[in-house]
Amino acid sequence: MGASGSDGPTRGGFLRARAARRRAEREEEKAARQRESDARRAHGGTPELPIEIDSPAAIEARALSQPCPRCLGSRLLVSHDAETVDGERLRLARLRCPRCGTEQRTWFRIAAVPLH
Repeated sequence: MGASGSDGPTRGGFLRARAARRRAEREEEKAARQRESDARRAHGGTPELPIEIDSPAAIEARALSQPCPRCLGSRLLVSHDAETVDGERLRLARLRCPRCGTEQRTWFRIAAVPLH
């Protein structure tokens, strides 16, 4: 401490900046958790609410079109599999974000195409 009994402008400014940075980090973490929760409740987030598509060929493009819900970075398609859930044939895309490591599942249903 200086002769006046204060920490001086440097130390106080550093602590205020650190507190502001930590507050911003907490707010971003809260927003990231909310985006992840929203993604789980949106179309494709569960087998009960799959995304309707016309062809299995559209799965990769559709799955990769949305950013990572946690960090908003791009994602990689890890796998794309056919699964049966409650007797219904669905497609499951497993995605991973190389930036933050978040893994996500996106469910799809191939829409019945009418025969001519």
